[in-house]
Amino acid sequence: MQADPFSGALTPASGFSDQERASVYRAIETRRDVRDQFLPQPVPDDVLRRLLNAAHAAPSVGFMQPWNFIMVREAAVREAAWQ
Repeated sequence: MQADPFSGALTPASGFSDQERASVYRAIETRRDVRDQFLPQPVPDDVLRRLLNAAHAAPSVGFMQPWNFIMVREAAVREAAWQ
């Protein structure tokens, strides 16, 4: 019998404190679309890394995580992509 290659891949979720739950609800309830309000300063590398790690862990159909992200730092390239 062959061992399950995915055994131990998922860690069981633990409970969240009241403060953690309140923080999640606050983030959900106060979210907004800011596509036209980006700041000119670049996102610091450590913040970007945390965001991308969170995005890679986001749920997907069949838990396949088919996420690919492209980071563009040059304004000319961003402008060309936008066109």
